Amino acid sequence: MAFTSSQERRTVTVRTPDIVIVFSLDDGGLRALQRTDGPNLIGYGNPRPSIDVLFECVADEYGGKAIGVILTGANNDGARGLAKIGSRGGVTVVENPETAACHEMPRAALAHTKADWVLPLEEIAPCLNKMVSAVAAAYGS
Repeated sequence: MAFTSSQERRTVTVRTPDIVIVFSLDDGGLRALQRTDGPNLIGYGNPRPSIDVLFECVADEYGGKAIGVILTGANNDGARGLAKIGSRGGVTVVENPETAACHEMPRAALAHTKADWVLPLEEIAPCLNKMVSAVAAAYGS
């Protein structure tokens, strides 16, 4: 189960493999606004679980603070979600399709958005470490 919340929108989203429920936080407490059931949540033709759903929640919740990474994979899952992270000012990283074991997911991601970084697998973790270290240094953490 995944859980996200937003004070700005005063909503809470609860996700399991089979359902997504969006609740409203109002003066009367918690009220269900929307429930989506089924094997292909939110209209994506991919089987559960869907990284698109996760990335879209991350983009909605964290905006420009989000980092999305697409690695090797055999379908287009993650492409829409990564594009949303990028459109909200987040950082997008894609494994180089030419060096990926399975190039479909990285190629799909690059077809949906211009990635900030396209790297071979062995360079992705060091790149993420540098990004996080720079942010931590800027904030004195």
